[in-house]
Formats: sequence, C-alpha cells, structure tokens
Amino acid sequence: YDHYIEKMPDGKHSQQARDEIADLEWRSLENSSDSAALEGFLRKYPSGIYHDRACGKLDDLGWSRTKQNDNSSLRSYLQTFPDGHHAAEARKRIEELGSAATLASTAKPSVAEPSASDERNAILEVLGRYRKAYEGYNLQQLQEIWPGMSAQQVKSLGDFFDHTSGLSLDYRLLGTPTIEGGHATVAFQQSLQYVANGKPGKDSAKVVMRLTKFRGTPETWRIDSIR
Repeated sequence: YDHYIEKMPDGKHSQQARDEIADLEWRSLENSSDSAALEGFLRKYPSGIYHDRACGKLDDLGWSRTKQNDNSSLRSYLQTFPDGHHAAEARKRIEELGSAATLASTAKPSVAEPSASDERNAILEVLGRYRKAYEGYNLQQLQEIWPGMSAQQVKSLGDFFDHTSGLSLDYRLLGTPTIEGGHATVAFQQSLQYVANGKPGKDSAKVVMRLTKFRGTPETWRIDSIR
C-alpha cells in the first residue's frame, strides 16, 4: 500500500490504500495496553473511525488504572478525559467518597469498631458473593463487589459466561484472611467446572484476592484485585 501511494498519491485507489493502512495499524494496537503507542496513532490519524476507537481504548485504559477509592486518582482521570465514557461514574465516586468522609468526621466516637472476627466474616461474605455471581453468570453483581475491573476483564468474563453452561465454583481457603487497617488479603484454591461447546471443562488455580474497606454506611469490603 505504501508503495502504491508513493507511486500514485492521487490515484483512483489512493484513499482506499490509506484506509487499508490505517486498518492494519489499528489491528496491531486494538488489544494493546501501550498508551504511548495509542497516542502516537491518534497523532497520525486525527480523525476517522480508527481515531475514535483509539480514543475509546485510551479512555478505558485510563479508567482501568484509576484507583476507585482515591479522590486524586479519580480527579486525574476526569482532567484527562472530562467527557470520557467513565466520567459520570468518576464524578459519582468522588461524591460518594466526599459523603463518606463527611460521615466519618461526624460519627459519634462511641461507635464500636468491628472486631477482627466480624471483619473476617465480612470478607468471607464478599467471597461468597463472588462465587454466587460466577455461578449466576451475573457480571453486574460481580462489578458491584469488584468496581475496579478493567474493560478487558469485563469483556473476558462476559465472553466466558456467554459460552459456558453448568458453571460451578468451589474454593478452599488457604489460611485465614490477613487484615491490615482498611486492606485485606485472602488466599484460596479455586476450582471452576463448566461445559463449553458441549464438552466439560475444569480450571483450578491458587487465587490471591486483595480487598479494601469502603467507608460508607455501612462500611463494606470490596475487591481491589484478583491474581
């Protein structure tokens, strides 16, 4: 295509050749997480369908790297993507964090802090909701307890749910949850069983789940990451 354009810059098929080049370059980037490469693509193609797709990809990458419980991180996302796909959600989270901070500052000092046992039970309840969401093929329910899921994680799980049946998830705790202030870690052996394309499948792996306590009313634990 480059050779054709070089020889026939105003030829009958020159625009088609340029479109094909843009298509090929976009295909090499559409699954990339390299922000610099995407920004370079945008500079090269300041308009058109692939420009819009690259903008959306950068937006989703920016959101996936935004800390959901950090005001400055959320504001940084809004500064970069004021009209982004996730701008409304970012503003809502900032408002929720502000409300939570106000409630915390006005809370009565006599309110008892949850015991370590209560906290462990609350974390195990999140783990139970995680299993229930999987077995119910409920992506929305999963996002409620794991709000920081990246766009790629949402897509991958959505595809998995769409192409499987008879899904069951079992887990066996590896020790007890570790809690340090508003952060916790729980390790478990996870086993997935399902049917895909008419054939039974099974996946087993050690999973480390990290959680953060959301200072709302009531306080709740939410998943930060799963490895």
